[in-house]
Parts: sequence; structure tokens; C-alpha cells
Amino acid sequence: MELLIITGLVGAAVFMLIVLVMEQGAKKRLVFEERLKAYSLQEKMENAIQEELSVPLSERLTRPLRRVVRALPERAMPAITLEGLSTKLMLAGYPGNLTAAEFVALRYSLMLLIPGIVFVLILFSGYSLLHAGMLIFFSGFLGYFIPDLFLKIKRTSRQEEIRRQLPDVLDLLTVSVEAGLGFDAAVSKVVEKMDGALPRELGRLLQEIKMGKPRRESLKDLRDRIAVEDVSNFISAVLQADHLGVGIGNVLRLQASDSREKRRQEAQEKAQKAPVKMVLPLVLFIFPAIFIVLLGPALLNIIDTFSKM
Repeated sequence: MELLIITGLVGAAVFMLIVLVMEQGAKKRLVFEERLKAYSLQEKMENAIQEELSVPLSERLTRPLRRVVRALPERAMPAITLEGLSTKLMLAGYPGNLTAAEFVALRYSLMLLIPGIVFVLILFSGYSLLHAGMLIFFSGFLGYFIPDLFLKIKRTSRQEEIRRQLPDVLDLLTVSVEAGLGFDAAVSKVVEKMDGALPRELGRLLQEIKMGKPRRESLKDLRDRIAVEDVSNFISAVLQADHLGVGIGNVLRLQASDSREKRRQEAQEKAQKAPVKMVLPLVLFIFPAIFIVLLGPALLNIIDTFSKM
């Protein structure tokens, strides 16, 4: 009987000890989780602050104004019009990080601002009412189309830059893949080693893939964002190779060779057009100066001779 009581007491003591240890462990775990949560929250706040400070000061100051400015076009204009402008901005590389609504606001602001400046200048001039009205109308027309012209120039220059960079990008991709890297790692190497419009777009491609977007969809979106025929052919070849299971190294080597050959042919074509383009400057600027230098003294002597007769 006494042995049974002692055994029960020992068991109860052991049970209480286990409960006490588990309770202490739970308290420590709870304290640790609270500290970890506080640290994570603090880290998120610090990252948010750092991210905010990494934005240029001018953009941080104009952000509220831009939010107000783009609100009206978003409500007033059809969605299909804004989508078309978004496509144009995307092809131009989003100059100034403008959205479609902000671009519309900029267009109408210039449409009012430029005629206003012209009107102020006309007040201090002697233009007639008809001429003043024509100038104001023309300046408003100009202010409306300047953003579109700027967007078209940016798109053309960006696509030309991408076209120039493509052979070098393909060469680096080919070397990286043949050295044993995967396609994604080779693209990462291009982003690391090169700078320009095409490497930036490839960097965005990598970010989309890392966020879980399928590679095929990311490559198709890249093709739509760039809209350059050579890049579209390259992406189509990569997609086809991925679909058929063909080695990507052979595809990249062929694409790089074709791209270099096309760039060489374009350089030869430009060289052949150079003499034709030089004719007009020669006729308008070079030849008159040569004639003045060569015939000027002789003409002065002839004039002097006839004046003495």
C-alpha cells in the first residue's frame, strides 16, 4: 500500500514537472514569436522606408499631384483609348514613368500652356487680331501633338537601340549556355554584364519568372513589350525549341550568327547610301566655299582691272 502511494506521488510529481517544463517552453516560444514578429514588422518598415527613400525626390514630391492629375482622364476617357495609349507608352519604354492618364493630362496641359505663353508674348507685340488668333490656334495645335511626336521618337530610338544590342546579347547568351549555364542563368548574366533597353527588359523577364509566371508567358509578354522583328524571331525560336525539346545552345548559336550577318549587311547598306546623302551638303555648303576660295581672288583682280579701264 505504501509502495503504491509512493509510486502515485512520484508519478504526479513527474507529471507536474513535465507540465511545468512544457509551460515554460510555451512561454519562451511565445516570447520568441512575439520578438520575431516585432523584428519582422520593424524590418518591413525599414525596407519600406528605404524603398521610399530610393525614389528620386522629384518623384516623391510630384506623386500626389500626379495622382490628382490622372484621376480626371481616367474618369472622362474611354478605357479603350487609355489602353491604346498604354501600349504606345509601353513600346516607348514608359518615358518618365508616365501612365496613360498622366500622358493625356500632359497633352491637354501643353495644349493650354503653350497658347497661354504665346498670348502673353502677343500682348507685347504689334500683331493684328487675325495674326494673333492664327498664332494662338497653331500653338494649341502644336501643344496637342508634341507629346505624340515625342512618344514616337522615343519608341523609334528605343527599338533601334534594342536592334543594335541584340547581336551582342545573343553572343553572350550563346557563350553562357555553351559554358554550362541554363537559359535563365544566361539571361541573368546578360543583365549583370550589359546595360541598355534590351538588358533591362530581360531583367524584367527574370523578375516575372521568379515571381512564378510561366516562362512561355513571360517571353510572349517580352515580345509584345519590345515589338522588334528580330527579337520576335529570336523569342519564337526559343519558344519552339522549348516546345520541341531541342537544345537551346544550337538555337542561340544560329540566331547569333543570323543577327551578326544582318547587322553586317545593314552596315554595308548604310555605307552605300553615304555618298548619296553627302551630295546635298557638298552642293549647298562645301562647293560654294571652295568656289569662293578659288575664284574669289581672280574675280577681285578682274573687277579691279575693269575699274581702271
